[in-house]
This record gives sequence, structure tokens and C-alpha cells, in this order.
Amino acid sequence: MLISKVKRISKIQSSFLQRHLCTKAKADKEKKNVYSHTVNLPSTQFPLWVKPQDRAKLDEKIHRECGFSELYSWQREALNGKPEFILHDGPPYANGTPHIGHAVNKILKDITLRSNLLQGKRVHYVPGWDCHGLPIELKAITSKDKLLSPLDIRKKARNFALETINTQKAEFESWGVLADWEHNCYHTFDKEYVKNQLCQFYNLYKQDYIYRDLKPVYWSPSS
Repeated sequence: MLISKVKRISKIQSSFLQRHLCTKAKADKEKKNVYSHTVNLPSTQFPLWVKPQDRAKLDEKIHRECGFSELYSWQREALNGKPEFILHDGPPYANGTPHIGHAVNKILKDITLRSNLLQGKRVHYVPGWDCHGLPIELKAITSKDKLLSPLDIRKKARNFALETINTQKAEFESWGVLADWEHNCYHTFDKEYVKNQLCQFYNLYKQDYIYRDLKPVYWSPSS
């Protein structure tokens, strides 16, 4: 009999304690927010935080609904005749996935472009990729591939560069960088690009900007 009474009292105390804690938590929360309406902070409809599992879906939704790619083409047409602001893109190597250095580079350029766009200027920006060089070849070939001919090595390097370009382009687009990523990018391995570079080099040569000469190299014996 005594044991059953103790159990009954224990259940009552437990139930009371739960209600007390819930009420106390609610009261503490209301007490904490009593001055929130007096704080002069901007309000926003954006969520304060996003669950990791929802972040990819949210990024895809923003990219799909905002139409960043269309914005570049729109301003080229709508601001025809306005002062032109041209930003030359120092291209990244097509030799790996984007990292924080790519983000700093592209975002700073995007800030510059949008700042000039807000000033009423017509911005010109053509992104590209450097598709030549030893870094790409080293990533593309393995120890077994070193016996390949130079032509086969170039083919493997080109295929590797193409895959990397697609990966980097998708990432840059997801960052909302202002450019025509679908129709107006350059790649240094394109035949037209190579031909244009050779023509420009020849024009410089004809104007005597390209020449051979002795060049002094200043150095100190003490160093």
C-alpha cells in the first residue's frame, strides 16, 4: 500500500515538474524577447540559417529563378549607346576544381561590374580559361602516359581541360557572376583564338614591337 502511494506521488511530481519546466521555458523565452521590438535592425524575409540538406535545393532555386545569365544579355541590349565599361578577365587555369582563390577573383570582378552597371554603364565582360601549360599536362597524364607521343598527350590534356571547364563554369554560374556563360566565353585552345593570337603577334612584329636585342641584367657581386 505504501509503495503504491509512493509511485502515485512520484508520477504526480514528475508530471508537475514537466509542466513547470515547459511553462518556465516559455516564460523565459517571452521575457527574453520583450525588448526585441525596440531594437532598430533591418528586417528581411531571408531565413537566418539554412539546413545543410536544404542548401543545395535553395541554391538551385535561386539560380533558376533569378536568371543571372539573362541579366548580362539584357543590359547589353537595354544600355546600347551608354558609356562602355570593359573588364578583361585574367583567366584561371583549367586544371582543377574551384577554390577560395577563384571565389575571391570572380566575386571582386562581379562587384566591379555591378557597380558600374548601377552607374548606368554598359559592361563588357567575357570570361575565359587558360587551357595550356604544364599544370594541365601534369594533371592529365599519369606515369604510364609519359611514353605517349606529344600529339596524344595534347589530346588527353585537352579532354581534361574540357572536363575542368565544365566543372568550373557550373560553379561560377552558381555564384551568380554577371556574364554570358552559355554563349560568350573563350578558351585558349580554340582554333580561332590561337589564330587571332598569331595575327596579333604578327601585327606587333610588323610595327617593330617584337625584336631581338641585348638586355642588361643588373646584379651585385656582394649578393
